[in-house]
Amino acid sequence: MKKTTIFFLLPALLFLTSTLSAQTATPASDGDRGRTTVSFTVPEKDLLPENIAYDRKTGSSYIGSTRHGKIIRVDGHGEVSDFVPAGRDGLWQVIGMKIDEKRRVLWVCSSSGENLIGYRKSDTNPAGIFKYDLETGRLLRKFVLDGKGERHFFNDLTLSREGDVFITHMFEPAAVYRIGRDSDRLEVFLRPERFVNPNGIAISPDDRTLYIAHQFGVKTLDLNNRELGNLQYPEDVSMKGIDGLYFYRDSLIAVHPGRNMVARYYLDETGRSVTRGEVLEADHPLFNVPTTGVIVGSGFYFIANSQFASFDRDGKLFPPEKLSETVILRIELAPEKLRDEGKKTSRSSQDEAVEALKKLGGTVGFDPSGAKVVKVDLHKTPVSDADLKLLESFPDLEWLDLRLNAIGDPGVEHLKNLRKLKFLNLFRSKLSDRGLGYLKDLTELETLLIGGTLVTDTGLKHIENFSRLKKLSLFETAVSDAGLKHIENLKKLETFFFSGSAITEKGARDLQKTLPALRFTEN
Repeated sequence: MKKTTIFFLLPALLFLTSTLSAQTATPASDGDRGRTTVSFTVPEKDLLPENIAYDRKTGSSYIGSTRHGKIIRVDGHGEVSDFVPAGRDGLWQVIGMKIDEKRRVLWVCSSSGENLIGYRKSDTNPAGIFKYDLETGRLLRKFVLDGKGERHFFNDLTLSREGDVFITHMFEPAAVYRIGRDSDRLEVFLRPERFVNPNGIAISPDDRTLYIAHQFGVKTLDLNNRELGNLQYPEDVSMKGIDGLYFYRDSLIAVHPGRNMVARYYLDETGRSVTRGEVLEADHPLFNVPTTGVIVGSGFYFIANSQFASFDRDGKLFPPEKLSETVILRIELAPEKLRDEGKKTSRSSQDEAVEALKKLGGTVGFDPSGAKVVKVDLHKTPVSDADLKLLESFPDLEWLDLRLNAIGDPGVEHLKNLRKLKFLNLFRSKLSDRGLGYLKDLTELETLLIGGTLVTDTGLKHIENFSRLKKLSLFETAVSDAGLKHIENLKKLETFFFSGSAITEKGARDLQKTLPALRFTEN
């Protein structure tokens, strides 16, 4: 839902919340139950989020806040940070967002409105499209409409494979805008008559057709001749009141906030007609004005509780105790996977390994698709060297904590093929130089904590090629100044722990001459 609150009920929100009619799509079968799960939550209760985007390269999710005018980043380990802080670059309410992974750009729709802290009502309602560098968060360019007396609201956007951006503009005159890949200029692409409150927008995989949700259904727009038509659908299907809209395997995934449901609409071979509808989720207990989402693999991740209706009659946001953490739900779009798994007599090796680690007292984290294990925490658990063989089932593991365990070199040998590891903590384990040799090919490591182990100067030769290493701990080891020659070429090293080791202050100072950005700490 691209609008604000019940205090500022824009036309589309009025419409969406008034369409609580009977659901006309076919309910999912009993065999498909369990397809909806909680992917993750964000502790900040007053985000009032509208949209979520996902970067497949880094495994990070981006969520926009209509309340604070900011964008947060949730990395693959669940760490939350501000990607664009509140109000920077002139952001208003953050509405639609999409990632151009090929060009490493985050495209953002932002529009003024009463959800935003500090908003003041006037005859002018500005809106803009913001273009961010996905790697740095730097604003590359913004396209703003703010003419005096004009009311603008950019709602959602979609991207072609070649990098063209198509954007829905809600207020009169309603229109579809475009930012061409070559011109890098905002322009009106189509401004048809009788086009009321355009909202979610999706593009076909062949880049020939746009699907545009509006107040009374869905329009199709031929990108070759700009011919606008009505998507046809059976009498027992209603496509009114759609917010988020997405193309997936000859079908459209749609979020209906006012009807409290997510549905799938199957298209015929022309892509101009719906053959049937299917309810994927309805009246979920965590729903509180669901809005939009993103498809990753066979999963649809979406904001379950924007909480846009959490204002009193005076337009004041409810107190924190009446608000909830932001919840991102995942719906499995390939239910055959669920049915196939139910028929199996034994689980996959990954599933078995996950259960075994949990029994040992460990915790396991998955990537946003829910398919890959990327994080394992086994610190202070009774894990043995033999138990670490379970980790071989997780080739995509990026984060591993094995501190304060009795494991030694035989166990560490099971880590040698985990070549996506970025964080490894072996503090106070029985790791020796031999065991460190097993890790020599883990060159993606950015953090290596091997303080309190049996490692010596000789063993450090095995980490000479860790060119990405940023943090290293040799706390309370036998390493001396002689071993520092093995790390003097680690140009990205920023933090070095050596308290309690045999390294002298002179040795540390000499190392710092080679690595000027290096800082030391005793903690």
